[in-house]
Amino acid sequence: MNKYLLVLLIIGGSTVFSSQVVGQSFGQEVGQLSGGFESTSQFYKNDETINAQKPDQGLGTNNYFKLDYSIGQFTFGVRYEAYLPPLLGYPEELNQKGVVNRFATYQNEVLRVTAGNFYEQFGAGLILRAYEERLLGIDNSIDGIHVQVTPKPGIELTGLYGVQRDNFEEGEGQVRGLDVVLELNELLPINGLTIRPGWSLVSKYQEYTGPDESFPEVVDAYSYRLALSGTTYSVDAEYVDKSSDPSVANAFSEEKGSALLVNAGYAGSGIGINGTFRRIENSEMRSDRTASINRLWMNYLPAETRQHGYLLANIYPYNAQALGEIGGQLDITYKFARESMLGGKYGTKVALNFSQYHGLKTDDNGENTDFFGFGEEKYYQDFNVEFAKKLSRKLKLTLTYINQKYNKEQVEGVPSDLIETQIGVIEILQKLASRKSIRLEVQHLWTDQDMKNWAAGLIEFNMAPNWSFYLLDQFNYGGTDEVHYYQAGLAYMKGSTRIGANYGRQRGGLLCVGGVCRFVPAATGLSVSVSTTF
Repeated sequence: MNKYLLVLLIIGGSTVFSSQVVGQSFGQEVGQLSGGFESTSQFYKNDETINAQKPDQGLGTNNYFKLDYSIGQFTFGVRYEAYLPPLLGYPEELNQKGVVNRFATYQNEVLRVTAGNFYEQFGAGLILRAYEERLLGIDNSIDGIHVQVTPKPGIELTGLYGVQRDNFEEGEGQVRGLDVVLELNELLPINGLTIRPGWSLVSKYQEYTGPDESFPEVVDAYSYRLALSGTTYSVDAEYVDKSSDPSVANAFSEEKGSALLVNAGYAGSGIGINGTFRRIENSEMRSDRTASINRLWMNYLPAETRQHGYLLANIYPYNAQALGEIGGQLDITYKFARESMLGGKYGTKVALNFSQYHGLKTDDNGENTDFFGFGEEKYYQDFNVEFAKKLSRKLKLTLTYINQKYNKEQVEGVPSDLIETQIGVIEILQKLASRKSIRLEVQHLWTDQDMKNWAAGLIEFNMAPNWSFYLLDQFNYGGTDEVHYYQAGLAYMKGSTRIGANYGRQRGGLLCVGGVCRFVPAATGLSVSVSTTF
């Protein structure tokens, strides 16, 4: 453990914050205070139709209040949270209140030091991403020391040490990390090509008191990265090698882990092409070997698929399989120019996307012998095409077709056949006078499996910049039951303040943000939200 502390001391140097330095930084400055408040509350009711049960208190409320103060080269921050009790779907351990985040940062031209809670990401996050996503109930901030040094343009060194937030407690494991990023164009006379290599080490330590003398208390993961970009193209790759990490998540397997992520993109006249390949094996990292669900994640493994914005397209969202998956996606966008045959007066945009993921290929003994081999079991497939056309100065039409194949048994752990769906969406946006607009969505999902067919409709009326109203209904039919998931809501916005309310039913299932998911239960009731920044 001492070697990691020594590295942090080397990176941080021997900077001393003397009273003279503090005085020079503060001078006669008053400083700047900023912050924000966010509150979401839901009043629940029993609803036998969708098996929604009202909690004992009949209420859930998540509240966040943050203050930051900057003066000279210093920044101080604190965040208070209260869950009295938490909204349904969030862990019961959050049923508390108190200060959960506080930090102090000093920064000059070469050095940036933070003591307290901080967030960080190395590379694509395959071995480290500490971040907050309130909709998912994720806040895996690190409480400790974070040091970043830029000794000269083109060289950035980062070191960190601490423990992760675990609801209102702290995890048992200690997190240590080093990151090196080079901008070779700043260091060498290179023209026409940007070259950015990087390297990271992330290590965790957790005491083990069991009978196995060979059980690893220290787990190390190494990341090797290279990014290249030119005028019209970019390519970046990251490979991760992880030591044995027995945990609840992998049934205490002693197998090592690895990950490979490759992205490539091209942008030309009217066309954009992006491709992703990813293979992960035993790649989940948590600072506590007994943690599960969304607790104490150290790394970031989002689903590399199209993140749909339509209701029915998110009934079967993919969640990355950290124990093992291989696949990728291809995204192509083409914009037909104005006044062309297919572009018409206002232009036409067509977008194609395809993604597919399988299990890893194994031999008869279950060993992964073919690194680039695709296993027979398909986890997920999504083909979608979007056609967007502006019919007039105030009228826009968007047509979308989606074909999905979803392995519910693998993704959710629920026995099921492979679910195949066909989804069609019509979206119309009509701008009206005086900064008003109306948006209409009509959707349908066809499937012979699981919950059978769905139909959905949404109408939204906006009065910019202050008011927004909507009505929606998702109708599930074709199975044993026919159920409407209705909802009505409104929002008022003034400057940086937003107040919203809605009443209706919430469909149970996976809620995903940025390719990371959590399970939410079915619920019925009134929801009220308030947010502001200053």
